[in-house]
Amino acid sequence: GLTIDVEIDSSLTVARALVPGLRRLALVGDAPARDATSGTMYQLGIRVKQAGLELIDLRGLPMAELRRRVGTLPDSTAILDHGIIRDESGARWVPLDATAAYAPYSRVPIISSSDLTIGRGATGGWAFSYDTLGRELGDLVRRVLAAGSADAIPPTLFEHFRVVADSRELKRLGIPEHRLPVTAELR
Repeated sequence: GLTIDVEIDSSLTVARALVPGLRRLALVGDAPARDATSGTMYQLGIRVKQAGLELIDLRGLPMAELRRRVGTLPDSTAILDHGIIRDESGARWVPLDATAAYAPYSRVPIISSSDLTIGRGATGGWAFSYDTLGRELGDLVRRVLAAGSADAIPPTLFEHFRVVADSRELKRLGIPEHRLPVTAELR
């Protein structure tokens, strides 16, 4: 199998680069009762507290309320976009469309681990490419077929993450590009 570990600390590092003096992290995603990644959310909560940050839970809010809330977040905040599939009102979303729907209302950067949302509302993040993930999965399937059994192939960790940022969003939010690492991919 192939596992993906979105490194919380790396996402926090990107958030701190974009927001010097970061004091809050607002979490956007599925309604807590539907969130299938509760272990990840628990770890995130612990890391955010260890980092001395306040966690603002905006998961599951109907889009109109989410737009209002992200428009009033304090300057020392970043949003961690975890992808919205369904909100508490029952509305269903394609995560890319959900990010694009609330992003224009945000006064603070939106951090994402998917490079697909960067350029569609998210400001930047410690992100992976679905193209690269697809190639790795294809290679894994070829190896399994050649071996005759999935048991013959040890699990591997997908490690192709990098800092990616949308230069238009940086400009809209007044964030200078020099705050990012020199290795960052700017789009």
